[in-house]
Amino acid sequence: MLIGESGVHMNYGVIDIGSNTIRLVAYRCTSDGAGRYRLEKLFSGKETAGLAGYVENRALNKRGIEKAVAVLKGFGNTLKNLGIRESFAFATASLRNVANTQEAVAQINRETGFAVDVLSGEEEAQLDFAGASYGMPMDKGVMLDIGGGSTEIVLFRERRAMEAVSLPFGSLSLFRRYVFGLLPTGEEYREICHRVQESLEVSGLLPSPETGEVICGIGGTIRACARLMEDSMADGAFPMGQIEQLLEELSHSEKKALDSILRAAPERVHTVIPGAAVLRTAAEYFGCKTVWVSEWGVREGYLLEKVLGAAPLS
Repeated sequence: MLIGESGVHMNYGVIDIGSNTIRLVAYRCTSDGAGRYRLEKLFSGKETAGLAGYVENRALNKRGIEKAVAVLKGFGNTLKNLGIRESFAFATASLRNVANTQEAVAQINRETGFAVDVLSGEEEAQLDFAGASYGMPMDKGVMLDIGGGSTEIVLFRERRAMEAVSLPFGSLSLFRRYVFGLLPTGEEYREICHRVQESLEVSGLLPSPETGEVICGIGGTIRACARLMEDSMADGAFPMGQIEQLLEELSHSEKKALDSILRAAPERVHTVIPGAAVLRTAAEYFGCKTVWVSEWGVREGYLLEKVLGAAPLS
């Protein structure tokens, strides 16, 4: 049956190979017959592979490649058990930012059968926006995706991307570079903020009233921040003033900070504060006062644009 035929259901698996986690999401896609699709998640799974920790001399080492292969083989079995025949795998900074990208991709393909599509930073930002716009309630704002190894930013107006950049750091890479314990010290936190501020100032993106005061937040780091802000969440959003207050409170007690993070996001205990530093600095830079947390992002954008060649149903 042709993709695009009205009423046809097609199932797909999408694997996202990130610097910290590797995720598999299976979707049911329903066409409206006009080249537009509605997505429904059928299954979601993730493995914390920590590929950034296997980079030596800018190359993903043998153990890192073997780790990726093992996870993808497991996800391949999951897809078979789910009866999903059409599946796609892509990588972001995890393979984009290493010196042996081609060798790693070739070995993964030989051992798993997955032909990994390595996205450029610009592609990742564009697909982030394509996915986030699926359920986005605002017409203008700043899209922010804080990954493990990179951070994507898109300024949008009238629900159209106007400018996009990919910054070469994320919550995990910032942790590895600046933090020497489990949680950043006050000085380490300030160094992270300074690094982010400098990168924003040379990015070419300029604050403007035309982009509004709302951040559309994508990805696990911002969702972890949202779980820390559970009491302040309303209609899928939280005020930046509250997270600034929370970070200030956590800075006075490492035990309190650790307890709070372990309750809300134990799998991100070491990266959530570096990620929050990126969020806070970006919000101050662009003058944003609210963060709306998207459940959709690069995986949905990849499926819609690169697989289906379509836009989501509004």
